[in-house]
Amino acid sequence: MERIIGIDFGTTNSLAAYITNQGEIKIIKDHSGDSLTPSVVCKYENKLYVGKEAKENIIAFNDGYGIKEIKREIGLGKRINFAGQQMYPYEIAAIILKKIKRNAELLFGNEVDQAVITVPAEFSDGQRKEIIEAGIIAGFDVKKIINEPTAAVMAYSFNKNFNKTILCYDFGGEHLIFPLPRLTIMI
Repeated sequence: MERIIGIDFGTTNSLAAYITNQGEIKIIKDHSGDSLTPSVVCKYENKLYVGKEAKENIIAFNDGYGIKEIKREIGLGKRINFAGQQMYPYEIAAIILKKIKRNAELLFGNEVDQAVITVPAEFSDGQRKEIIEAGIIAGFDVKKIINEPTAAVMAYSFNKNFNKTILCYDFGGEHLIFPLPRLTIMI
């Protein structure tokens, strides 16, 4: 059966979901039962760690072999030193997306090769292309890139039969002088 998963590739955490045959939205969990995959990678003693295992590997980070918040670097055109190797941010993002792909394949017991990925509304065309490239490297046919606020409205209104106007405001937070959590309000 052909299956498309939705991926929220986040700055600090990523999440994936799918729609069941009964029309329900279900979150894809990892082997530990966690819904969120930290958007973190590290190498320690020549072994690659992704997600929770990477986030908890403090030694690798202290030695300069860990990367977090790679989403902030997407589209800037610079390479990043990752464990002695020069990589583009989208190549590192692909490592995280591969982890999400593996989680989905473990859940379904077969290959999952199609995805829709959310991005910040303010992402440029270049940044969007790099997210698509990361998805391709991870083994996905990226069917669509959707703005995060649009995805929030779609999720909120999914399977609801109403005739209302929905206002969605994405506060963002990445470009503010003081840090605020990213918050989306829907009315």
